[in-house]
Amino acid sequence: MVTTLQLKSPGQRVNLEVDMIGKYVERFVSNYLGAPPPNTGDVQRSTSDSNMLKKLKEEGFIL
Repeated sequence: MVTTLQLKSPGQRVNLEVDMIGKYVERFVSNYLGAPPPNTGDVQRSTSDSNMLKKLKEEGFIL
């Protein structure tokens, strides 16, 4: 995959293909959180979602 994203400054607009960035984020998050336990309930998913959002912010994906 070729990208020029590293040439952009924070705050600049970019056009991203959702499927490509989604695959990257999915891989990043699954490596960080590990595989979810089987039969997780809503409470567990909420905790995982909070952890994922926190990590995405720490890594600069979310400003």
